[in-house]
Amino acid sequence: MQECGRGCLQVLTCGLMTYGKARPPPWSEPLLGPGAYPQSTHPADAPPKLQDMHGSPTKTDAYLRTHNILGRGHSDLEARYQLGRVLGRGADGVVREAVHLVKETRHACKTIYKGWLRRRSQVEGLRREVHILQMLSGHPHVASLVECIEDELAVHLVLELAAGGELLQRLGCPHADSPSEAQVARHFRAMARFLAHCHALGVVHRDVKLENFLLSTSDPATAEIKAADFGLSQFLRPGHSMRAVVGSAYYMAPEVLRRDYATPADVWSLGVVLHILLSGLAPFWGDTEAEVWAAAARARLDFSVEPWPRVSAPARALVKSMLRRDPARRPTAAQLCRHPWVTGQQSAEPLPPIVHERLKDFATMSRVRQVAMLVAEEQISKEMLPELYEVFFPPATSPDPAGAAVTCPGSRGLSPADIRAGLGRLGHELSVEESERMARTLGWGGGPRDRVPWRDFAVATLGWSAPGRAVFMRSLFDRLDSDASGLITLGKLARGLGEYGIDSEDVALVFSQADTDASGGIDFDEWSAFMAMNTRSLQEVVRHRIQATCGALGGH
Repeated sequence: MQECGRGCLQVLTCGLMTYGKARPPPWSEPLLGPGAYPQSTHPADAPPKLQDMHGSPTKTDAYLRTHNILGRGHSDLEARYQLGRVLGRGADGVVREAVHLVKETRHACKTIYKGWLRRRSQVEGLRREVHILQMLSGHPHVASLVECIEDELAVHLVLELAAGGELLQRLGCPHADSPSEAQVARHFRAMARFLAHCHALGVVHRDVKLENFLLSTSDPATAEIKAADFGLSQFLRPGHSMRAVVGSAYYMAPEVLRRDYATPADVWSLGVVLHILLSGLAPFWGDTEAEVWAAAARARLDFSVEPWPRVSAPARALVKSMLRRDPARRPTAAQLCRHPWVTGQQSAEPLPPIVHERLKDFATMSRVRQVAMLVAEEQISKEMLPELYEVFFPPATSPDPAGAAVTCPGSRGLSPADIRAGLGRLGHELSVEESERMARTLGWGGGPRDRVPWRDFAVATLGWSAPGRAVFMRSLFDRLDSDASGLITLGKLARGLGEYGIDSEDVALVFSQADTDASGGIDFDEWSAFMAMNTRSLQEVVRHRIQATCGALGGH
């Protein structure tokens, strides 16, 4: 285990040790049997095996039952639907096109493999997602749930098919023009109506972003907006707030980081969406999550640069009101629906060409970044988190009933003494004062029973330093450089990324972005720069993986 974890421990300590003596720089069968899905023979389409995630059998919560998650018994998906092409993949399953065998209607089928459900929080989260979809379905701007089908190894959500794909990809396609304010206002009006509907039903989406808005058809001028992805959505009682740090960094409201937020956080995120639609840029930027969050907390919006002088004053004012740092001063989603810019007649003149150029770049980098994040998350899940966990929670002290190390972190937290002991095992000695100071920077309250959540600890410390990132990037590079030649060719990249279900078009896009000198091969420096630019930070990668495998960070 020590040898297996050496690289990831180096990543951890390189990012963490700014105290003390060492101070480096800052589940098993095919879903429906072999050959069940003849349209796709790709290994990424098969359900995960027990050992797939961490390289060893996976421990689950005691008495976790997934035989009948939805309480409806089992059915045969293929008795009702013909499954077609893969539309997308995520951390816990795959989305395919599905055609009803009798009605011949086309749908999207999201399959969630039970093998990934290792914690009660994940099972409860899936039930909650289904419940929320059932509540919201029927709204004109929601990709509605048609039916749920469960079999022995998976839960299948049959959804309304948004045939136009992501709004962002349509707006950013090379042959499009810049959208007009009238077009943006029409899309935004649909988004605001969707969000007001969520909030009226006591649902906070928590992952409002441009990539989660789809189009009903391929014509963005006439297609209807369809909101998707309710995996992070949560119910919220009036007068209460939430504290889980979830979402996407560029869209995250400042109060989410303070762990005290409610529906206004969704309004902030929608404000970021509107900012991007009108200018092609996110309002707050940074090379790491921390830099993005710092900018969102302090930076001023600049409406003096292109294209903002040619954007109407009401539109600028609306963006500004939605991005107020005081949540109480933001308009509600219902108020957004009544805003004069939203309800009025806006200019049909296209916005300046720079908007389309930026949207095109933003759409391209969104696709590339999704590939980079998927590769990085997969590597972390298989090679890093279990070893990191065992350093701070050795098998003898593991909370797992069998006394074996828990491979999915999050079942307990760290006291300053735990941090001191764990780092001591790595040869780094901290004083009591130093370990307490470190714990406070990670949210420790100071009380004898207070703990730093393990998830927060991993997210906050992994990959902070350049040496730590280099170790991680080297493991990714070596995996793709199959013959150890020192270069990743297009063929190697196609074979390597093919393991993750990445299609040839996206492989070519990744290669063109990473091979900066157009030499026909990607060397380690180019690979490191590409991953750093497209994942933004290892902390974000870890947070995405933990959200997918262990539920929401820190609670509700």
